[in-house]
Amino acid sequence: METIDVSPLGRYSPSGHEYFFHHPIVADDLIESLVRATPPGERRHTVRRTLDGNRYWALVEPETTTQ
Repeated sequence: METIDVSPLGRYSPSGHEYFFHHPIVADDLIESLVRATPPGERRHTVRRTLDGNRYWALVEPETTTQ
């Protein structure tokens, strides 16, 4: 199981819910993950992060993916 943090993308809908439906980067990542079975490290908008020794992935805007 992988953890994907979408908070770096901000709120994209008025309610803050259904971001997977309203935000194009989140929707694209879901397609890459579920339909194409692409691992997080190979997807276009994911970057690896670490917090308190725990690794996870974050979705980021295209200009910030080269960290």
